[in-house]
Amino acid sequence: MVNSVIDCIVLAAAVYSCLYLVAAVVIASGEYRFQNNNLPKTLPSVTIIVCARNEKNTIRRCIESLLELDYPHDKLEILLVDDEIVISMRLEEILTSMGYDVAGVAASGREAIEMAIDRHPDLILMDIVMPGELDGIDAAAKIRSEIDIPVIFITGHAKNRLIERAKQVSPFGYILKPFQEDQIKVAIEIALHKRKMEKQLQKAYHELEGRVKERTSDLEKSNEELRRQIAERQVVEEKLRERERELKNKTNALNETNIALEVMLKKRERDKLKMQKDVLSNVKQLIEPYLKKLKRSQMDHIQESYLHILDSNLKEITSPFIRTLSSELLNLTPTEIKVANLVKHGNTTKEIAEITNSTKWAVDFHRNSIRKKLGIRNKKLNLGTYLLTIT
Repeated sequence: MVNSVIDCIVLAAAVYSCLYLVAAVVIASGEYRFQNNNLPKTLPSVTIIVCARNEKNTIRRCIESLLELDYPHDKLEILLVDDEIVISMRLEEILTSMGYDVAGVAASGREAIEMAIDRHPDLILMDIVMPGELDGIDAAAKIRSEIDIPVIFITGHAKNRLIERAKQVSPFGYILKPFQEDQIKVAIEIALHKRKMEKQLQKAYHELEGRVKERTSDLEKSNEELRRQIAERQVVEEKLRERERELKNKTNALNETNIALEVMLKKRERDKLKMQKDVLSNVKQLIEPYLKKLKRSQMDHIQESYLHILDSNLKEITSPFIRTLSSELLNLTPTEIKVANLVKHGNTTKEIAEITNSTKWAVDFHRNSIRKKLGIRNKKLNLGTYLLTIT
């Protein structure tokens, strides 16, 4: 927009050939300040400025300089509240001389509230004792609570009760009448500085509060995510514990099954061994003695053949049992195994000698050898009973 205005003015000025050019500029906003003392301090809505030299660039720079003039700083507005006209006029004179604008003059607490709400001044100089239902303290409290405008009390009263009431509304100053101009100036500057610091503090507080809320929101999201993860982990842990219980139960069941199988296998081995011993014992006791007697009797050739076949078949049947018994009896000789088996079944030395077709001395020799190999020599243990315990 500015560039379009400048281009139009430059184009119009270029038409004229003169020493000085006149540029008309429409300024839409308020007033501008100029450093040249020959120019007026303020400019109305339409201003004419003279620029030297008939040069296009010079004209452009003049117009750009005009458009870049600084705005004046807004003057601070102060509302006066006092029911004494003389004091109000004095205060207005002092404030004007200090460069402040008087937003208005109120003579009662009610009027002060209405003017403050309507005009929003930067500061209020408030008398305390005024006519009407609201005094200055009541009016200040109302204004501070609704629109938060700082108040300086100017009063001729210094009673403790009044001061204590004034403290409740947190005034920015308390000036006693009669006052001096310097008192007013210092009080206003301190109040405005305090107000500035208060706004900065409020701004910092709100920014901090915003960051705290943002951080709190982030923390809440993080906590929610953590709670979700913890819940998921608890579910997984519960499933793992359940799986662990199942595995433990299965392990216990397998252990019980293994124990039962071991018991059954041991019982089967014992039963098998007992059966083998019973078979071997029956053969030794019930068959072999009679076979040996038959061998010593007179038989024809055919009978001897049958007897030999019968003896061979019995040995073939009982040989596995004899090997098992031999391994249990610690590498005894075949003869010692026969003697041990007969001793275990309660045969006496004489009976064993007859069965094995040997002498009593030979049987006693084998018995001593068996006791020695079993480690029970010179011990008061019955050989037959001991053999029953280990086989």
